[in-house]
Formats: sequence, structure tokens, C-alpha cells
Amino acid sequence: MKTIHHLSYGGVVKEDPNYYNIERWKEYENDERTSNIEFHHGPMIDFNLVDTSKTNILYPHDCPNIFIHHTAHREKCEKIFDYILSPENQCATGRNYRDCFVWSDYKNTLSLAEIDNIDNVEKDIDVYLTTSVDPDKVYNRISHFYDIAKKFNNEIVCRAIKNVSFQEKIRTNARSKISIVWGTQFWSTGSKKIADSNIPWIKVIEMENGICETPQPKLRACEAALCKSVMLCYKDKFSDMDHPFSNPIEDTFERDVDFIYFEDDGKDLEEKINYILNNYDEFDKMRDSAYEKVMKYHDIEYFYNNCILPIAKESNGKK
Repeated sequence: MKTIHHLSYGGVVKEDPNYYNIERWKEYENDERTSNIEFHHGPMIDFNLVDTSKTNILYPHDCPNIFIHHTAHREKCEKIFDYILSPENQCATGRNYRDCFVWSDYKNTLSLAEIDNIDNVEKDIDVYLTTSVDPDKVYNRISHFYDIAKKFNNEIVCRAIKNVSFQEKIRTNARSKISIVWGTQFWSTGSKKIADSNIPWIKVIEMENGICETPQPKLRACEAALCKSVMLCYKDKFSDMDHPFSNPIEDTFERDVDFIYFEDDGKDLEEKINYILNNYDEFDKMRDSAYEKVMKYHDIEYFYNNCILPIAKESNGKK
């Protein structure tokens, strides 16, 4: 199988090895079972790289965001690609894509971060949070979480403030007792209006102060599970809804078994952080369970065996 790694939004392949997993995908180049397959992934597709004589599979990054402002690009993808796989349940259901889990090279992530054994890493950080937006400058749900995290011994990894390598990000997460995560995309009311017009199969709920929410699978939850950090997940309005609108963290992880929800009411998150820190040994089983699931369901091998191979068998060397 040939794998084509398309460019990021900025037009440059990201340096972090966990983004495109280029070396790991090379393991499948000579697999005769998928010799008829070309696998494409990335947010923006260079259609000149698509060989239409092959069976072409697309895994578009950053759903549903990529569809808000790039409707024409999405429509062209749907015409050209034989199969589109999406971990975002609303897109998979609304556009008849094949559903799948988010994936990464979790088999090698810790070793790439120079961690030999996650159980030997000292947990000297109480609370960890990673985000792409500056929580001090943008009013959204994340600023609430940030305000609580600052009350504890914390580490905030935010590329809008300081660009750190993926390896350093993982090393910091591995040192953290608790990780604040969410399976939610936060949008403005303006983005909601565009989404309502361009991607009506996406359910967007408008909250207070112009904050809008829609489910979106996040790799930060998988990273926290891999690092055996207790996951405290924001309980959004979708957390008790049925598929495909449910919180995507529950696609793999089970509430109160692998992670704990918190209410964004100004006190629940702080209370749960305090309890976990004071009773950390009680959560060893939870951390182990989440780790086992991320290694089983979110590594590239699972994605290849359960999503790519079935398509190869269906197409049987034909378009």
C-alpha cells in the first residue's frame, strides 16, 4: 500500500513524527494484500497526487472543521475518492463515510519521547492541559478549565503561546497526574451560521456568551491515556446523546472506568481534581484500563487491520 501524506493548512508537513507517522506507514508498503490501495491523509488534498487507477482511500484530518470553509474541496474529495474514512461520527453518518477511530503511532510514541517505561515516570505535575488557543486571550470553555488548573501545580502546553515539540509535549503529559480533556469543538456563533448552511448534518448547540459546541474526537484524550494520566473530560451537552451526536471520547473509553466527566459549573472540576490528588492510588486501575484501550484501538495497526484491509478485500484489486 502506498501512503500519501498531504500538506497541513500552512502548506508544510509538520515536523512532529506523530502527525503524519511517515516511518510507521512504510511498514505496509510491501504488503501484497493492499497492493491495490493508495491511502491519503491530511487536511488539504493535492489532487494531482491521486492515481485514479488505484483504489483510493481518504482519511481527512480535522473533521468537521475542514468542511466549514472548504465545501468545494470536500465535494471534490467525495467525487474522486473511492472511500472516505472519518472518526467524526456526524460526518461519517451524514455523508455516508466509513467510521473509524482516530489513530496514531502509539506503539512508538513513548519511545520517540525517550520514555522507556511509562510506569517509571515520576508524576510531579498535578494538572495538565493542552490546547491550540491561548486561554488567556480567547473567551471560551477552555478559559474556564485553565482558571481551575492554575490553582494547582500545573503545566499548560499551548502552541499559541509557545511552540514545543511533540516529544516534549508527551514527556510533560507523562509527568502529569491528571489531564483535562474534552471531545468538543468550540465555535463562535459566526461559525455556527456557516456550519448550519454548509454542513447541516452537524449538530451545533449555542451556549451562553456566543460559545457554540459540537462533538469532535481529540487526540489529546488518547495522549493522556497513553501517558497514564487520569482523564477528566468536560461533560458537554452531547455527553448523554445517542450516536452519532454523543461525546466521541465514549467511542473507545467508558465513563467512570477509563475517564471521569466534570461539569463546567465552576466547582465540580476543582473538587474532582482535589479528590483525585488526595486519593491517587484509587485511580490506578482506571489509568491502566485507558492505556490498554488506546494501545489496542488507536494505534495504526488496528486502523490498518480493521479499516484498510477490509476495503482491500472488497475491491479485490479492482476499482
